[in-house]
Amino acid sequence: MNKLHRYWGLFILISLIALGIIIGITITKETWTRLNQFSLNYLLIMVISVILRWFFDGLSLRSLINGNSSLKIGLWKATKMRLQCTFVAVILPVVLGSTAFQVYLLHKEKVSTGESVAITSIRAILPILIFVLLVPLFWALGFQNGTKPVFVKLIRLASTPLVISLAAFTIAVVFPNWIKKALSGITNLIRKIGWLKFKNLEKVEHWLNNEVDELHTALTAYWRKGKWSLTLATFWCVLFLLMEFSIAILILAGFGIHLQLIKAFGIQFLLKAFLYLAPTPGGSGINEFSYLGFFGMYAPKYLLGVAVLMWRFFAYYISVIAGGITMLKDHRMSQIDSISPI
Repeated sequence: MNKLHRYWGLFILISLIALGIIIGITITKETWTRLNQFSLNYLLIMVISVILRWFFDGLSLRSLINGNSSLKIGLWKATKMRLQCTFVAVILPVVLGSTAFQVYLLHKEKVSTGESVAITSIRAILPILIFVLLVPLFWALGFQNGTKPVFVKLIRLASTPLVISLAAFTIAVVFPNWIKKALSGITNLIRKIGWLKFKNLEKVEHWLNNEVDELHTALTAYWRKGKWSLTLATFWCVLFLLMEFSIAILILAGFGIHLQLIKAFGIQFLLKAFLYLAPTPGGSGINEFSYLGFFGMYAPKYLLGVAVLMWRFFAYYISVIAGGITMLKDHRMSQIDSISPI
């Protein structure tokens, strides 16, 4: 619990500093005038978008889980799982936190560790696959034209880890022995280093090899027999992303700034490819300043801080709160701390 509090404190500190700087350098008297003129109808539409985003996310996971004949799960349970993963991602980098906890939640449903990792890996890799396929298309269509040079550099920076992640996933499916050899090399290196002593190293190595085999079997089964569930999961994942991207568009529309929808969605696809691999807890700091650049393309300076705060609240904080409530209701922290896959 002490570590959890420290991570939460880090997330809150970074978020407050980022939002404080952005609001401090952008707010003026005109900000309050325009804020009072914000159309409340768009608040209702944003709430609907947030709720649809939750359920589309749950549907993407449910499609993968139900693709396994030995396990069926309801939409609400799948949605709660994804919300709880969002909550946990606050204390860890986004992808790491959500995927690690997703394995634990599936393991609680009596799914083997290998199958849990397989389902979780596919759900984590689907957005990367979408980015890898769509980002070059949006780039070729020139959606980044007119954006700031920093934005272009961010997307180029994101391209390398995206490709590496997709390559690692492919290796896990096609060449599992490569991974087992790498694990064997690591354990042999540990044995040679005298001051590094781990108990039950052979047991751990044997367990890891078994899980790699089971992961490979599960992933291959999805590829051979679960293509329909993969297609459905990808479809729901795209809708999930579109609902997320609609929030920024609706915020600007509420201020009377109407965007060209296709280009606005395209730019956010490019931006999300970078934010998906944000290394900070919950993407704090990086998300705020990235969307400061997005809003800066369309809105006057005095609206930027308010727009970023509203976007962060609707696109993330509401989901974190909902995930925390469901997690406190369904789990005890002592149970989570005591989980050991070995």
